[in-house]
Amino acid sequence: MSFRVTIIVLLTQLCAVAVTSSDVNCMSLTHEVKDQEYKESLAIECRVEACYEINYFNIIRYIEISSDFAGVVGRIEKNVPTGIKDAVLTGSTSDTMSAFLKVEIAKPTVEDAGQYTCLIGLQDLYGKKKDLQANIVVDASDLPSKDYYQTKVCNKTDEYKPQYDKCKLYRQGLVDLFFQKTKSYNGRTYYLSKGPFLNDEESDLLCQIVGGYLVEVDDEDEFKAMVELIKEAKATGSLISGTDAEKERTWLYHRSEKEMTYFNWLKPAPDNLQGKENCLVIWIKEDYAIGMNDVICHSNPFTLPFICETEESYGYATSDAS
Repeated sequence: MSFRVTIIVLLTQLCAVAVTSSDVNCMSLTHEVKDQEYKESLAIECRVEACYEINYFNIIRYIEISSDFAGVVGRIEKNVPTGIKDAVLTGSTSDTMSAFLKVEIAKPTVEDAGQYTCLIGLQDLYGKKKDLQANIVVDASDLPSKDYYQTKVCNKTDEYKPQYDKCKLYRQGLVDLFFQKTKSYNGRTYYLSKGPFLNDEESDLLCQIVGGYLVEVDDEDEFKAMVELIKEAKATGSLISGTDAEKERTWLYHRSEKEMTYFNWLKPAPDNLQGKENCLVIWIKEDYAIGMNDVICHSNPFTLPFICETEESYGYATSDAS
């Protein structure tokens, strides 16, 4: 009896098939990329089938999948699978000449690109052993960047409505997780975060996740709308877009880097205490003391939230959206 070996690599994002080198004609590797509705995984599957080219080796000792950059990622021997952390393994081996090993790595990135190898250990009834090998290269262009899962966004330019509908469901889940209140104003939607900002860069990144950016307050009416949003959440203020880190008293928006023209300072701000206050918040002390204040970008002793702005009128509702 003999074997046929097939290695299948399943990814997300695109659709592609590639076949690469193996020890014998009955060994092949295929590389297939599929969309799994935002449940991204890199699945590498190695299967053994009957093949006349390797007669008499009728015992499967093990199947092993490795990469040139991480070593062994999965192995099954005597029906016991072992693998790397954060990888899900399924498989079986037997003396009846049928076996497979499947390794699934969640949320793959370009760091998971490279050559993968399937190694199969065979044995005949007299104890003679034989190893077979097949290789495939997972191209970096088929995998997302390292920060893809943090910045993944959806937009209305998606070609098909079903894809866009899936994007909306994906982002709605993120809104529920990170934001406590929503407000629509002037054809746009604003989100107030549940937790406090740790720094301006992280806050802007979370805004990108829902397809937006730190709110750019550019006139009196928008300022009043943001004050209303903050008050509705019973907060004492919020981080907004604005930094003068590059040049003192020259305030730029984070996203566009355009110079700000509207200010509503709460005196004595801006005072740049200790020469470190390069970010901007709306501060609410009392109903009669409301305005902008400069603060340290990487310190938030008052546990203020942040506000994201999106150029969408419909928005994503929170439990107490307004």
